[in-house]
Amino acid sequence: MAPTRARILPIADLNREAIENAQAMATLIREEDGGPLRTFSGGLTHENGWHPSYKARRLLHWEGEAQLEYITAADLDHDVVHVGTECLRVEFPLDGAMVHYTVDVETVGPDGRRRAIEIKRDEKDLENQAYRLKLAYVREILRRCDIDFRIVLRSEIFASRQHRRNVEDFASRRFRSIELAPGKRFERYAAANETSTYGELAAAIEPTSQVQGRATVQALVARRRVVIDLTGPVRDTTPVRIVGLRKKTRAASRSSRRATPGNA
Repeated sequence: MAPTRARILPIADLNREAIENAQAMATLIREEDGGPLRTFSGGLTHENGWHPSYKARRLLHWEGEAQLEYITAADLDHDVVHVGTECLRVEFPLDGAMVHYTVDVETVGPDGRRRAIEIKRDEKDLENQAYRLKLAYVREILRRCDIDFRIVLRSEIFASRQHRRNVEDFASRRFRSIELAPGKRFERYAAANETSTYGELAAAIEPTSQVQGRATVQALVARRRVVIDLTGPVRDTTPVRIVGLRKKTRAASRSSRRATPGNA
């Protein structure tokens, strides 16, 4: 049954018999482990491969350089908690035939909201009218499943060449291990400071090595503990926002002491 608005009724307005006789407008399919539903090993006219993603905690299959660029940027995007590729398929009837569509990228935000992304090289990839109709059906189906749908062109992934270089630089440190001592120094600094600069935070984490400190800050961006604008030049004076513990106010500290047994 084709997904049209005329056939949709609020489920609260239906009785049990009507619900039992209802027909599904589409089927959504996922792998049990959240991995890709399709992969390729050569045999394509464009690039494809595997990307080790920090936020996915696994290898992500990519098809085309634009998709690789998008998931690389997503690993550093503070508004992305989880990212997956080729992990959601939508099947529905259209014009008498069953249509199959696999999402390029799916992200999950801090609020748990999912977003499906279709990545295209440019506007020419959307010239086919039948294909645009297919995407319109997919968007409506996902909307009713509370999943956002967005088309992203390759030119929209990075704001500039500088932005792309920054993402590639920071992404290279996403798996950097953070030792116990610098980790504790960061937590102490985070408890006392909500904002700082790239250079000051790096120095607080690694007082004896600014290079090591910067590398750790870059890793913390992927871990969503530090937020920094990568669209422009990144210097020691570039502002950063620290996500974590905050120092207690004096009033809160006094209240805590008064509530402690033995301090009355």
